[in-house]
Amino acid sequence: MGKETVHVQCVQVVLYTRAGEEKIMTVTDYRRVGADDANVHQVLRQGPLQPGGYLVLGSFRNIILGRRSEESESDYLFEDITGVEIRAAVIHGPTKYPVGVRRSFSLNHEGWPQIFPRNIHSEQLVRRKDRHQVRRWVEEELQPERKGSSESDSSDQSSKSD
Repeated sequence: MGKETVHVQCVQVVLYTRAGEEKIMTVTDYRRVGADDANVHQVLRQGPLQPGGYLVLGSFRNIILGRRSEESESDYLFEDITGVEIRAAVIHGPTKYPVGVRRSFSLNHEGWPQIFPRNIHSEQLVRRKDRHQVRRWVEEELQPERKGSSESDSSDQSSKSD
């Protein structure tokens, strides 16, 4: 992407089950952290990332089951998961639109659990036609009062609330 810092807005996981269901889970966290917290990236899993930097999200098992105890509707088992898509939306320094990246994996539960990437590459969503999809990810995550395809489309940051 270049030498500029990127800001991670959200990281989501899409789980695909044997029953054909699809479940979207949040990996990023939006709680407040104190100024004395040693590593904000580890706590929130979002924020600025320097060139060459990375965020540690945890093991696949922890990503898939990590929030399970907090969600009452989590009635699936790890063995029910057949596929995983990990996706992220980031703001890249010189652009005003979020760009996305995603990668899909298949899970095999015969014998012991194994996970295989569906492709050796992560798909980068940087084209104009991808903006709408990536913006939807961020809007699902943040649930803003105003939604729009650009900062001037019904999402004027300068307007005051009534």
